[in-house]
Amino acid sequence: MQNVVRSKQSLSEEELAKLKEIDWETYYRESASADLKGLSNCPDCNTILIAHDDQSELTCYHCGKKITL
Repeated sequence: MQNVVRSKQSLSEEELAKLKEIDWETYYRESASADLKGLSNCPDCNTILIAHDDQSELTCYHCGKKITL
């Protein structure tokens, strides 16, 4: 399990909508290191998961669901 750090700041509805509209896959692809495969989202809880090149399966650290890449 990973430690989750929660922010003490709250977002307005506008700021939250802007974050949801960001194309995280493109952002991550352009800024990630070479050994990372990319981003996936958990289908159950929508948590963003980071996959490495050597991984064929991820386990969501939030809800525990196994996801095949």
